[in-house]
Amino acid sequence: MTKISNLFTRVNSDKRERIAILALKRASSAHRSPAFKRTYRNLARKVTDYEKTRNIELFTDSFSDTTLEDFIYYLKEKDYCKNTIRSFCQKLLTVLNAANRAGFKIDAQSQFTLPLEESVQAVYLSLEEIDRINNLKLKRESDIVRDVFIIGCFTALRYSDYSTLKYDNVIGNNIVIKTKKTGTTVRIPMHPYVKEIMKKYSNVLPVMRSSQNFNKVIKTVCKKAGINAAVRIERTVGMKIERKNHLKWQLVSSHTARRSGATNMYLAKIPTFRIMLITGHKTEQAFFKYIRITSEENAVILANHPFFKK
Repeated sequence: MTKISNLFTRVNSDKRERIAILALKRASSAHRSPAFKRTYRNLARKVTDYEKTRNIELFTDSFSDTTLEDFIYYLKEKDYCKNTIRSFCQKLLTVLNAANRAGFKIDAQSQFTLPLEESVQAVYLSLEEIDRINNLKLKRESDIVRDVFIIGCFTALRYSDYSTLKYDNVIGNNIVIKTKKTGTTVRIPMHPYVKEIMKKYSNVLPVMRSSQNFNKVIKTVCKKAGINAAVRIERTVGMKIERKNHLKWQLVSSHTARRSGATNMYLAKIPTFRIMLITGHKTEQAFFKYIRITSEENAVILANHPFFKK
């Protein structure tokens, strides 16, 4: 379990506020992204629903480690996934921490414990699968989404970055971009596929309708390309472990491109620290949690290692 000890230090104020209201205030920050705002509005709804269910009101100084434990139990009853519950709790503690810095009274005696993160299988596309997608003959919208997705597969950028590339990002044979999430400027050599696609659109990619539409279309594209290997997903949902079989194309999303880029670079034996300069991972531990290699693929790699040869 992850323990959050000594989270709060400022306790000399009589100022207190409802946690749900503070979450809504955080969601109203003008400079924040739409995704950030949705996250905290959603948190405010969850806290309000929890209050109604338990017939209580949660203020900054009434939220204890016991309350957090019961809030987690409440979310389990609602059949949320373990990692979703962890995310809600992390955001909630962020709100309390911000409240403390702002001088609100808090429960300084609690030592909060978060649920452990659950490792859930996420897919990546092999170079052969990406080739199959690239070779498809598609109609206009599917063609554009496929092209943009492939750029993500060979840059390992986030969707918010690889889907918005324009003329200024092409410098010589490199993609140069200041990433939206971290503000870090990265320089990535252009793979031949990327060069071809950027040239096709005169170095300015078409504007995507939405990430939701992108995910819907790329699934259809992958289905057409025959990306249909069986994938078994196991995760904790509420109080039980859920096991489901999926076809691989069903699990592909905009983020699969970034994961595929990082994994294929790793399999190509590009040094880890060089890939991390693109992906922005700060530690190898975080990076390797991101890389997706099946046990079968790992066995093939190991079979070619000198240790396993006479």
